[in-house]
Amino acid sequence: MKFKLFGGLDCPDWILCEIAVLAKLETPSSLEVLGIQAVKRLCGEEVDWKAVDAVCESHGLSVYEMRQAMTSLHTLMHNIVRFEVPEDTAHTELTMIGIRSEDAAALLTILKEKKKHILYVASVNVVRAPHVVSNTTETMVRDLGDGQAGVQLRFTTSDKTMVCVEMPKQKFSALYSEMTLALLKMENK
Repeated sequence: MKFKLFGGLDCPDWILCEIAVLAKLETPSSLEVLGIQAVKRLCGEEVDWKAVDAVCESHGLSVYEMRQAMTSLHTLMHNIVRFEVPEDTAHTELTMIGIRSEDAAALLTILKEKKKHILYVASVNVVRAPHVVSNTTETMVRDLGDGQAGVQLRFTTSDKTMVCVEMPKQKFSALYSEMTLALLKMENK
C-alpha cells in the first residue's frame, strides 16, 4: 500500500518492525514524551535523554529498543513535514501502520505546534547552489591517475561562476542513470 507519509511509497519494513516497539508504550503520555524529544531533535534542539531513559525504563525497554522508538518517531514526524502530509491523512496513515489513534493525535498535536520552526531549521540546513545557466555543459573524459578514467563537467552558474566537477566514470554513469530515471518519473506524472 502506498502512503503519502512515505512520499507515495510503501511503508519501509524497518518502520513496521519498530512500530511494535512503540506499541509497548502503554500510555499515550509515554509516547508523547518520546514525540516531544523527536520534535526537539527535528528543531535542532538538545534531546532530554534522561526523560527518554525514564520512559523506556518504566516500560522495560532496552537501550536498543529505545533507539528504535526514537528513530521511528523521528522518521515519521520528519516525513509528515517533508511530504506536507495533511493532518487528517497523517492521522489515518499513522493508524494504518499500527500507531493507536490517540497516540497519533497526540503526536500530530506536538508536531503542529513546532511545524513552522522545523521548516525553518530544515530550510537553513539545505545547501543552496546557484542555478546552472550555461546553455552548454562541457564534458570531458580524462585520466584521473592510476589508469582510472574520470569525467569532468564544466558549467556556468547564475552568479557567473565557472564550476568544474570531476568524478570517476563509474560514479558518473550511476549519477547519469539516476538522473535519467528521475526525469522520466517527473515527465510521467
